[in-house]
Amino acid sequence: MSVRISRVNKLPGMEDLFDENFSVLQDLKLEISQTLYAGGYLEIDTPFFEDTELFLRKSGAALNSQLYSFVDPGGKKVSIRPEFTSSVIRNYIERNKGDSPQRIQYSGPVFRYDEVESKTIQLYQSGAELIGSHGINSDVEISLLAWQGLNKLGLVDCQLNFNNIGILFGVLNNFGLSRLSQSMIMNNLGFLKEGDVDPDRLLANAQEIRIVSDKSDSSKNDFSEIDAEKMYTEMMRDTPYSSLGRRTKKQIIDRLIRKVRDMDSPENFLSAVSLMKSMVQLEGHSLDVLNQSKDLLQSKDIDIDSLVGFEGFFKKLINSGIPEQNIFLSWGLLRGLAYYTGFTFDMVLLGSDSPVFCGGGGRYDDLVSALGGEKNIPALGFAYDLNAILPYIKTE
Repeated sequence: MSVRISRVNKLPGMEDLFDENFSVLQDLKLEISQTLYAGGYLEIDTPFFEDTELFLRKSGAALNSQLYSFVDPGGKKVSIRPEFTSSVIRNYIERNKGDSPQRIQYSGPVFRYDEVESKTIQLYQSGAELIGSHGINSDVEISLLAWQGLNKLGLVDCQLNFNNIGILFGVLNNFGLSRLSQSMIMNNLGFLKEGDVDPDRLLANAQEIRIVSDKSDSSKNDFSEIDAEKMYTEMMRDTPYSSLGRRTKKQIIDRLIRKVRDMDSPENFLSAVSLMKSMVQLEGHSLDVLNQSKDLLQSKDIDIDSLVGFEGFFKKLINSGIPEQNIFLSWGLLRGLAYYTGFTFDMVLLGSDSPVFCGGGGRYDDLVSALGGEKNIPALGFAYDLNAILPYIKTE
């Protein structure tokens, strides 16, 4: 009896690197590593597998849906690393080093699951993290380092696309909105930019999930204990008592009163969304967009000091040797990771049929505390996507 052995194919999205491609990748990693080492960045090698919770705490829904997770034989839920930053910060916390700043570099594969195409994607990343440093000079250092690395690889036809999450949240603070409302607006900037959602629709969504009032401010403040009692009675018609846990009736009513009274004003919410819709339409060369943004904010009597500071950042980049025409600003550019708190940027290769994303980074000052550190530590970094860069490297 003969047995037919079928061929075992590689997983979709997992590419082999053989001979010349493998050699070029190794050269890429070495060149980047030497550039980072010259800047004082020491190497780290983190595990392929980490506790899943490490990546869930602050990465955001986009990356969480791409996690390649499973339960190990010991019953612990683990994930293959989808990026390096969280692992580097975990290591920083465990070493409990008080000396700052710390400059760390890394290189290796990361894995993400593509739900649309039902495949696991393996990417090679090289990058750097600067932990314990704040201010414009460290922002310039990381941005300039990313640019210089591309240049040393012979990739001069590229641009840096910037945004600043901190500035956008600062603008929203002028409208007296809760963090929930602000986050909802921020999460919909892309849809506002493309016209997939309009301000009125977003307001209706916010009212539906009860973070924005559907009444006037005065009626909202008049919401009384009697009103809350009626709402409680209505709620309990379809709610089993067992789902209330240990909360008493009075605790539930008090919470209902606070929740309704603390809901944001629909007028303020709508004003904020309308302004953000105007802002995300602004994109182009950095200094031009900043001037347009100043005019827009001043027309709404909003302070522009943060824009002046961002302008200083761009001027330092230009004075450091990055051509002005290669520095762009787009308020609608949002990176997929939710832990960013300040400036962010994408690196894009030009010269082909369409721009090619080849990496990015930014500032994430809340991540150390979010992952278990005793306090917030300023931090920032970037990573190259070596898979995207590889086809554009010229070999002799």
